[in-house]
Amino acid sequence: MNVWLPKYEGYDHINIYSKSKLKLGRSLASSFHSVFIHPEYGMFRSIDGFYFWLLTGKLYPELKKLHGYKASEFGRGKHKAIKIDKKFKEEIQAAICYKIMQNQYIQELLIDSELPLTCYYYYGEAMHEPKVYDQYKKNDYIVHAIEEIRIRLKSGGKIPSKT
Repeated sequence: MNVWLPKYEGYDHINIYSKSKLKLGRSLASSFHSVFIHPEYGMFRSIDGFYFWLLTGKLYPELKKLHGYKASEFGRGKHKAIKIDKKFKEEIQAAICYKIMQNQYIQELLIDSELPLTCYYYYGEAMHEPKVYDQYKKNDYIVHAIEEIRIRLKSGGKIPSKT
């Protein structure tokens, strides 16, 4: 496993995180405001909104309208109705596919990218040895889904709705 450093983002990796230095990293973050329509569940304004809506048993329709900190703050304050299992992760991967399929901007950024994708949080200044919290192991299913989408986009192939 690589240990990525924020000061090298853009040189040796892309961090999928709201504080990413790169447009692609920020746009792939689950908190990014990107409207997408799920064919079964309707419209959402972020993957975070979808994530917490699903996790709380689809009981809070207001989560569909939230993104960023508001989505996670609202969702974390509610009872979790289901477990994060294989089926849940597949639903998140499908939502990520819908988000990217419905956003030409993100598709173009992905096609133009080459660097490996990863996911970590950090606190402090990127250039001054911040405290890094690796999230890859927890979110590897997300990174793998996006990598698969990138491969398919680059080859001109169709993006699957489930990866």
